[in-house]
Amino acid sequence: MAALAQALARRGTTLVYVPLPTKALAMPDHLPQAARDLGYDAPTAATVYIGMTDALTARGVVAVDARRALRTGRGDAPSFFAIDPRLTPDGARRAAAAIAGAIAQT
Repeated sequence: MAALAQALARRGTTLVYVPLPTKALAMPDHLPQAARDLGYDAPTAATVYIGMTDALTARGVVAVDARRALRTGRGDAPSFFAIDPRLTPDGARRAAAAIAGAIAQT
């Protein structure tokens, strides 16, 4: 990704990389107990995702932390549909806002 970002930068283009998190990363509080029973560990998964975005950023890639943008609090509309992994319109707006913020900072 860093090599691609550098090659694009030489031609005047900024790569904005958005690793879209899984529903489990964005909404860990909504996971059923069975997921934890089967070994899913939300803090470890978040650490891996954050480590990846931080490593990309350290190499000069504009990497958006969409996980943070898609996290919801009590009473917020969910970012993902209840029974499938697609973003809801609210989730898409949150992701778009995070991407727009990254673009504005470049």
